[in-house]
Amino acid sequence: MEPIGNRDIRIGFVGAGSMALQHMKQLAELGGVSFRAHCDVDGSRAAAAAARFGGEVCADYRKLLERDDLDAVYVCVPPSAHGDIELDAVRRELPMFVEKPVNLDLAKARDIAAKIEKAGILTCVGYSLRYTAGALQAERILRGRLDEVGQALAVRWGGMPKTPWWRRMEESGGQLVEQATHQVDLLRGLLGDAVEVQAVYSYRLLDAQDADVPGSQCVLLTFACGAIGVVTCSCAMKAGGLGMIEFMLLGGRLAWKADGCSATPPEAFRIPDVRVEVPKNIDEVFLRALREGNPSLVARTSYAEAVKTLAITLAANVSAAEGRPVRPEWI
Repeated sequence: MEPIGNRDIRIGFVGAGSMALQHMKQLAELGGVSFRAHCDVDGSRAAAAAARFGGEVCADYRKLLERDDLDAVYVCVPPSAHGDIELDAVRRELPMFVEKPVNLDLAKARDIAAKIEKAGILTCVGYSLRYTAGALQAERILRGRLDEVGQALAVRWGGMPKTPWWRRMEESGGQLVEQATHQVDLLRGLLGDAVEVQAVYSYRLLDAQDADVPGSQCVLLTFACGAIGVVTCSCAMKAGGLGMIEFMLLGGRLAWKADGCSATPPEAFRIPDVRVEVPKNIDEVFLRALREGNPSLVARTSYAEAVKTLAITLAANVSAAEGRPVRPEWI
């Protein structure tokens, strides 16, 4: 794609829910952005976004994508709503920022990825953990020493979101697919691809009458590098949540946090200083890629990369349902 340069980047939003508003706020704070159009199935949300950030309201996302004054589009819709929007954006050859997960149907996601690659469209998916200080540090510490990693543990324990679609398996895919996908994606980024997935789900403690998602999920991942990983998540807690990612190596433990890694014992690993390299947020990375016309800046969170993460989480759902290990389907 051609670089945009220093002029304002013209953006449209399909979706005006909480995640879309977060991106709009971050983009407005970064500056150099012109909001041109907003679309949402709830017209009042699109109108509120337009009043706050500027731009027009579109009742139909197709009309938004047909505009000739857009440099990029943000697709921030529930998991079950992904698909046609991205395909129409590909036909318009529009660069895209897509919120995760990119779909609930792996075949559709793989088809979209193939069309994106063929068209040469710049894409970025909202896996924001990949650009944190902790991720950059862990990447450098683990580079060249994956044979020393025994296992990884990722925990995401918390409560149930109030959003109605989130509580329905057919609309969200469950917590692993919709939320803990961040942890799965970061493990993929640091340890490489997982070649086998085995999962067990529980519905204990889940007292939400309108929910059919699992309350607790535990997934065992076998990585191509030989390490194993456990991802455990829960949406059944009322208080006392926990979030963590740790790696066990020959020399000690490496603990990831967004603002930086720590080692146990402290002398086990040299923690690199990456302060000057850490972006404010993922939107800053996307804008820079657009300005420079440089897809490599968002390669770690491209649509194709996101499909590999989706394949793991959907394989976990199959494994839990069928009681057997499953090999993820790769692009």
